[in-house]
Amino acid sequence: MAFHPARRLGAVVLSNSRANLYASISELGLYLLDSSYPLTTIRRPFQVSTVQLHNLAGQYRSEEGDRFEIRVERDQLIFYHPASRADFPAMAITATRFEALGIELGPNTTGQFELDSNARAVSLKWTQSGRTHDYAREPDPNQLSLRVAKNELELVLTGDDPSPYRLEISENLDEWRPADLFPTPNSTVRIPFDAKVPVRFFRAARHSP
Repeated sequence: MAFHPARRLGAVVLSNSRANLYASISELGLYLLDSSYPLTTIRRPFQVSTVQLHNLAGQYRSEEGDRFEIRVERDQLIFYHPASRADFPAMAITATRFEALGIELGPNTTGQFELDSNARAVSLKWTQSGRTHDYAREPDPNQLSLRVAKNELELVLTGDDPSPYRLEISENLDEWRPADLFPTPNSTVRIPFDAKVPVRFFRAARHSP
């Protein structure tokens, strides 16, 4: 809400999204009152493929323990900072450099990714208020999925966590015995349909189903 006493004008701007460097409701309100008030020039973002954006997504941690969780939403990179419980959408400046648009972060707040030979991010340099902090990418948590292929069930384990995993099978849900199957990250284990079911899967190091 803003007022121009001399012109006897008022303006109210309502928004259903969070203000950022390119979407300031205060800026729009002042411009409505006085068209000479400058509006921020919106830059066209660099085009980054959806596949490449997902190669950047993941969890990053600094040596001090600070963390970022980076995800992709509607083909846009989102920086989530757990310590402040805030999401910061980011605009691509290059294929590896992104400007965080959170207005509370101040101008020129950027995240620069370092990639490996597979174009997958391995680290992040976060620059804010003239200071740069290094974040190393943490191993992606493993995920388990099942699919049917050629009269067999395929147990597909993806992720980077090197922790040991194992499978157990049961005939009565009371007594379990180890299966001769030990999935490793980014692997596929095939289970014939005549195998005993159910099968349970857990991280052997923690004994947690």
